[in-house]
Amino acid sequence: MIKFILIFITIYGGLNLYFLQRLRAAFAISSFTLIMVILFLIMVICSHFITRLTSGHHDFAIVSAYIGNIWMGLLLMFIAVAFPMDIYRFFVILIGHVTSKDLLYIIPTKRQLFLIPMSLSIIIFIYGWFEARNIILEEVEIKTNRLPANIDKFRIVQITDVHLGLMSHDGRLNRILDKVKEANADILISTGDLLDAEVNNNAEYIDLFREINPKYGKFAVMGNHEFYVGYDQSVDFAEKAGFRVLRSEIVNIDGIINLAGVDDLRARKFSLGSDNSELDFLAKKDNVEFTVFLKHQPVVNDNSKGLINLQISGHTHDGQFFPYSLLTHLFYPIPCGLTQLDDDLYIYLSRGSGTWGPPIRFLAPPEVTVIDLVKG
Repeated sequence: MIKFILIFITIYGGLNLYFLQRLRAAFAISSFTLIMVILFLIMVICSHFITRLTSGHHDFAIVSAYIGNIWMGLLLMFIAVAFPMDIYRFFVILIGHVTSKDLLYIIPTKRQLFLIPMSLSIIIFIYGWFEARNIILEEVEIKTNRLPANIDKFRIVQITDVHLGLMSHDGRLNRILDKVKEANADILISTGDLLDAEVNNNAEYIDLFREINPKYGKFAVMGNHEFYVGYDQSVDFAEKAGFRVLRSEIVNIDGIINLAGVDDLRARKFSLGSDNSELDFLAKKDNVEFTVFLKHQPVVNDNSKGLINLQISGHTHDGQFFPYSLLTHLFYPIPCGLTQLDDDLYIYLSRGSGTWGPPIRFLAPPEVTVIDLVKG
């Protein structure tokens, strides 16, 4: 934890220092104003830790969470625009120096280098706030000859990365569950991060989930954030909400499909990981039925190929807002959506149903996913 805090403060503090330097270059601010800005930046850097420490004081923690995360969203958008402008300015000056030409007329002023990114970040944030509220129902069809003779279609509905916590509310969860109800699932699955590190309104959330009763039940696996919340608390919440938690476990759904699930890889860092490998418990499945594997992170184990037909994952949020999605793709090269990896192996990677941190999405809208297994 100490290592994580030091890394976070170093990186996030550096981004805030970059913002401060751009501000000072753009405006001649007084010493008093500078001190106020520095104190504000220190506060927002520490707000994420303040929120955790004050979680017992509900209202204060919510205010701290909103201030810290709204600023984080604005800052990240500011950096995404300002940094490329700085690179452009550097190369224009370099070319002018090499060619002995005065190219300053095509370089934005220092004030423009601040105002343009700041204005765009505010506009993008406002747009992203509304995009995060617009839940999309993504529909996917997979043809397979592994369904029983009496089943023509089996419908799986996925939610993932809902991140229920201080910044979520009944309205957001209602919008997600309205899409779930619209989909009319045979089973509902949650592929992790149902809870966030700060949790509130558990009873209200549980009641909303208990209104959803698919024909063959609800199933969940734990994501990395469930371990930050606390494994026992997370499992208790999921079970009270009506989910069966799969932990290195495989079940047969009424002779129609096999459904397997595993804890997130983060479990091992908390000494909670199962001693069984994926291969150990997947090998126990019936080889006839179509096998669906719930795994939070979109990492396909080579040893599991041939034992599963469809892996369903989340975790990445598709970067949550562009252009940071490009960085996400460096760590998780599998694109969001349905990807066929082999003749009889697919992976579906969801963009997620909620938000983490900044309550926005930009060019990565949230989704509830409908996966139809169709005989064919």
